[in-house]
Amino acid sequence: MHGDSTGMESALISVVPDRLCTPVCSGCDESVRSLHSKSMRWVRDLRFGSHEVLLEVTQRRLRCATCRGIRTERLDFVAPHSRVTNRLAHYIAGRSRMISSRPTRPSRSLMS
Repeated sequence: MHGDSTGMESALISVVPDRLCTPVCSGCDESVRSLHSKSMRWVRDLRFGSHEVLLEVTQRRLRCATCRGIRTERLDFVAPHSRVTNRLAHYIAGRSRMISSRPTRPSRSLMS
């Protein structure tokens, strides 16, 4: 857990692949055993109490024999190229719908 310049507490969680689980190609959904390389990715997640959560995800790049190319491992908790987890994206979308569906009154300054 760390604090930042705003005084907000944050938690950095490292997420590493389980060596017992075979990665799945993001191109063809086939299991792949040939590893090309690894890369680091940072993804925001829902708060944990008053702490902002940042996931440091190690993502595998695979040599897929079916696609005949180098593909990134598919992760079920984050969309490709996204910087937020699926559950944080759903939470934000739900909050946005709730806020936009509230009845509003025009500001008095706009009525003058």
